[in-house]
Amino acid sequence: FEHLEAAIVSFTTGSATSSEGLSRAAVELAVSIRYILAGQPETRVAAFLAHYVEVEEKRLRNWHEEGASLSEPHRNVHNQEIERRRAGVVAMGDLVRHLRQEFIAHGASQVAEAWPNIGARFRAIGHAVSYRTFYARMSSQVHSDAEETIRCLIARVSGDATLAERMAVE
Repeated sequence: FEHLEAAIVSFTTGSATSSEGLSRAAVELAVSIRYILAGQPETRVAAFLAHYVEVEEKRLRNWHEEGASLSEPHRNVHNQEIERRRAGVVAMGDLVRHLRQEFIAHGASQVAEAWPNIGARFRAIGHAVSYRTFYARMSSQVHSDAEETIRCLIARVSGDATLAERMAVE
């Protein structure tokens, strides 16, 4: 709700770009919640949490590999921070494994689900077209694609205020 409220405030105060990014975050979370509720919630919550831990573990491995090329003093600083972060990720992983075991003990499936990408979550809740239309449009600001730069160039070169307004409204 905080993202949604902030998106409305951003939009009404003329910050459409920020509104778009916040709206996308709100939509993605809503789709994830609907996806979780459309299946066995315990299994899907466990998949959501486990996926996060897996991504963080990979991020730490990649950070460590990239840091290997740094000078020793810099590498030591990064390695210290990596290990500090890793301790938190390990604790989160332990908690997620414990929750999954509790879910299983109370009737959830023993078969672990994989957490799907956002497109698959949209499809699973019957909104594949929404993923390809408005969600894809809202993603342009988040991913800093070139569309807004192209629009700005066209609007300025054309000198057509009506065209610029139509592009902004879209």
